[in-house]
Amino acid sequence: MKNVFISGGCNSVYNGLDVCQFEPNQHLIAFPCSNQVNKFLSQILVYDIEKLKIIYSYSTFNKRVNYVRFLNANTLIASDGEGRIAIFNDSQILHETKLNESIQLFKVIDKYIITLSIDGLVTVLDQELKELSKLEFGNNVMENIDAISFDNYIFVALSGVDTQIHLYILENNQLQYKTSVKGHQRSLNHLQFQLKNQDYLQLASASKDTYTRIWSIYKVNEVEAKIKSFRINQQLYSFKLETILQGHIEEVSSVNWLDENTILSGSFDYNVIIWKQDKDTGLWLSISRLGQTSGNKNQIFGLQTSFNKKYIICYTLTGAIYIWKQEQDNWIEQPVITGHYAEVTDLDFKDYLLTCSIDQTSRIFAKWIQNDTYHEISRPQIHGYDLNAIKQIGNQIISGGDEKILRMFNPSPFTINQLNYLNEQNIDSSVFLNQNIPSQIVNYNNRQFNEFKLATEGIQQALGLMNVQMQFEDEEDENVKNNEEEINLEVRYGKPPNDALLAKKSLWPETNKLYGHGYAIQAIAVHQNIAASSSVAITPKAAEIIIWDTNTFKIKQQLPCHNYTVVQLVFSKSGKYLISVSKDRCLGVFVKQDDNNYQLLSKSQPSSRIVYTCSFNNDESLIFTGSRDKKFRIYNTTEVSLPIKEIDFPDEITAIDCVQYNEKQIVAVAYGQGQLEIFEFTQTMELKLLSSVDKYHQHSKTINRIKFNNNLLASCSDDHTVRIYQI
Repeated sequence: MKNVFISGGCNSVYNGLDVCQFEPNQHLIAFPCSNQVNKFLSQILVYDIEKLKIIYSYSTFNKRVNYVRFLNANTLIASDGEGRIAIFNDSQILHETKLNESIQLFKVIDKYIITLSIDGLVTVLDQELKELSKLEFGNNVMENIDAISFDNYIFVALSGVDTQIHLYILENNQLQYKTSVKGHQRSLNHLQFQLKNQDYLQLASASKDTYTRIWSIYKVNEVEAKIKSFRINQQLYSFKLETILQGHIEEVSSVNWLDENTILSGSFDYNVIIWKQDKDTGLWLSISRLGQTSGNKNQIFGLQTSFNKKYIICYTLTGAIYIWKQEQDNWIEQPVITGHYAEVTDLDFKDYLLTCSIDQTSRIFAKWIQNDTYHEISRPQIHGYDLNAIKQIGNQIISGGDEKILRMFNPSPFTINQLNYLNEQNIDSSVFLNQNIPSQIVNYNNRQFNEFKLATEGIQQALGLMNVQMQFEDEEDENVKNNEEEINLEVRYGKPPNDALLAKKSLWPETNKLYGHGYAIQAIAVHQNIAASSSVAITPKAAEIIIWDTNTFKIKQQLPCHNYTVVQLVFSKSGKYLISVSKDRCLGVFVKQDDNNYQLLSKSQPSSRIVYTCSFNNDESLIFTGSRDKKFRIYNTTEVSLPIKEIDFPDEITAIDCVQYNEKQIVAVAYGQGQLEIFEFTQTMELKLLSSVDKYHQHSKTINRIKFNNNLLASCSDDHTVRIYQI
């Protein structure tokens, strides 16, 4: 079993990711993903910029990873919210230690590692993470650090909630205080040194006061000594403000030196400004802005450059990582790294991979045929409630969440165009042709298809949850024109869209709401024009399964069976059967009657623990279930009162799916700890292990749903990631 795709968003912590270049054509980005608690592991994802994919993941920490840095291509050092800091290689911990409180960040310099904790401690560690010394700052917590070797000393800059920058020298394993400077009006977010020449050191500081300041440190004699000077042994140094850069309208989260005369600043106003010092006047001028100046904006939490300074990388509040590559004098945007930034609750895998999450978005991932990589190509729904269930029904989508109602969506022209350009699919576009949406015939990669004009798309209402349909072509209303200008983003097909396009151009217009449940939607299943849904329930009435006719958008039936929440619903391929599993520990089987209504056929006796998942075998004669009691149960479809076989597993089973492949029945089993295994289901009803996901590509937390699409298997998890494996 081979991993072909991993998607996940970066944690929204200040300057938490790292970029390194180990070969001329290999640039790697390591970033923390998912906020984990208790027994589950948090993870670090590693993305290859040239390959345009996440190549592996590390699962090492119990709490949220706050900060990660490369030591070499295969070795990382990271800290978490529990106070642990570890150096690990190939997922094996080489050295680790635990401090009293959460480690916000650290600095690796020469043979030292300096950590900052939220309890006000600054700790100096050696390369084996053994404590050498520490400083206590009490309530004046240090939040930022940088260090550099200069003039045969290690200079360390610290800043905290007191808005000052404190300068120390690291000598004989001890931090020795030298001086402090004050300039910013609010606390700082980032510090970065630069050695301009052998005698001149610069320090850039980013602050919540919207300003970036550049400070200089250099040798002076007794005559030249200023007020802010300090002495190391017999040598005097000056520490003074050189310039103030004003260009952002929100707090500056990060600064990064591009070269000795160029600096980058990233801000919560979703802009990266490139500043360059004029050689003649010495003034710092804004020469370029990257990012988004209008539309859907997200705060930048971190900014980095590659070692060769050819790439600029930043990431936002929603976990998206932007990359720009320098080509001559221009910075060209590269495919963006996107993914959910909260638990992924459900998926469907047909024409494309469709997912939803408690980050209140649904997303579509598809293969970019030209590059043989998967990317997010659409974001059908950006909601105000957590989304728990989603399915593709024909060319539409049906979803449900904590809002208690189901919503149905038509595809957007943007999504159809993207699938045609990138995925080379012949998606049914009759819905647009019937609406007389303008289109043109396009010849692309030896294919011919309709490219639809983006005159019709979904847009979120200012004070609502609905994606309303916007018609810009025929409207004269001034408000509509203003809306058009607000989302007038440049669309270029042929490469994956960026996060701004996904948020503004790819929303699907909503067609209908389906009312019937009184509590949060828990599960959805579809077959042709029929949908089944369940909700959170503590009574038999609330636990009834509703059958919908998606042509008329009306309730066809309400099926009683369970006493508590139904957690999964599955139609058989023929649509003859519908099965359900519930928190009441039972399996229910419904069969279609001659009048096309469903009737309860059989119900199992309760298992010892909750049943999480269910699936049919390939000919619909058997049903598989997985439960918290770590048992894989096999039932005869027509009589499920008792299982015909039980198989013990080492962990609770949270997801199951089955496919026919190479004349074998293949069963995928997913576990509560994040492991995923593939079995052959034999004629003797045995499960023969074929493959397991290796440690570099497995989930780190509960897998919520898996789904086969031919020889591809998609999975989603509470660890915020979506993955595709090839068998």
